Order: sequence, then structure tokens, then C-alpha cells
Amino acid sequence: MKNLFNIKTSKIIGFYIFTVGLIILFKLLFLEQFKIIYIALFLLILPAIDFTVRGFRKKKRRSFLIPGITFLTGCLFFLVYIFFFNPNYGSLIKVWPVIGIFPALGLITYYIFTPKRDPRIIVPAIFFLFLSIVLLFFTTGIINFKFRYFLLLLLPFMVILVGLYLLFNNEIKNIKKNIDKNSDKKWKFFKV
Repeated sequence: MKNLFNIKTSKIIGFYIFTVGLIILFKLLFLEQFKIIYIALFLLILPAIDFTVRGFRKKKRRSFLIPGITFLTGCLFFLVYIFFFNPNYGSLIKVWPVIGIFPALGLITYYIFTPKRDPRIIVPAIFFLFLSIVLLFFTTGIINFKFRYFLLLLLPFMVILVGLYLLFNNEIKNIKKNIDKNSDKKWKFFKV
């Protein structure tokens, strides 16, 4: 099993080129049935899986998790959406905010599996996730008040969050120290 992940880069590139050639052949043979959008998504899934596996496997390459998870979840969503819900794949009018969720998932995964938990990773992830979900609620009609009203509501929420942070600053630091201690113990078992 360990040898499976120690493949030389030239072999991986060879596999990608072989796959591209195979896809071009299928496209030429089955012109009508083999749509170009499926080809593009499939070609993006291959490196996404590769990045994800390398990110999980090697501690030095944890940053590969961000593009790996982002592209993998994005491609899988679009494959399912196009195949089952919208075969003409031109109408993303109501679900386009979902695109912001994929980088958020990549950042959250990286934050969880990295021993050094940095707020510079989780803060943008939470922001992307929150903004994408709110915009999705607006585009699908779940929330139907004006967007300006939502922006006006954000101001008191930001003030409340800053106030809570200042109130509980010491507790947050203690929690972060405990998380860092526990994560160091956890990563001793996963050393490669």
C-alpha cells in the first residue's frame, strides 16, 4: 500500500497524458454521447484526487489539500448537478453561490489536518462559507428581503463579534493552547 503512493512524477504525468488521449479517442468515436463538459470535469477530477491524496499522505504537502478538496468537491458537484438536475448545464442562475463553498471546504480541511492551526486559514474559510450560504439563500428565494438590509444587519453582528472577542480573549487563548497541545499528541500517531 505504501508503494502505491510513492509513484514517480513522470509516471503520473504519463498517466494524465494517456487519459487525455483516451478521452480524445472516445470523443472522436462517440461524438454525440460524450459531451465536452464531462471531459473537462473528469480532467479536473484526476489532479484533484492526486492533490488530495498527496496532501493527506505527506505532512510536508498538506497545502495540496486546499486545491485538491476545492476542485474535487467542485467537479463532483457540477457532475451531479449537470447529470441529474440540469442536463443543459447552462443554467446556474440560482445555484452559482455554491461555487464559494468549495474553497471554504478546502481551507477548512487544511485547517483541520494541519498541526499548526492558523486563524489566517479558518477566518477566510468561514467568511467564504457564510457569504456563499447567504447568497445561495438570496438566489433561491429562501431569504426574500433586500440585500441592502442584510448588509445593514452585518454591521451590528460585526460589532457584537468584536465585543465578544474582547470579552473572552483570555478564554480563547487558553482554548487555543489546549487545542495545540492535543493536536501535537494526535499528530505523533500520523507521522510519515
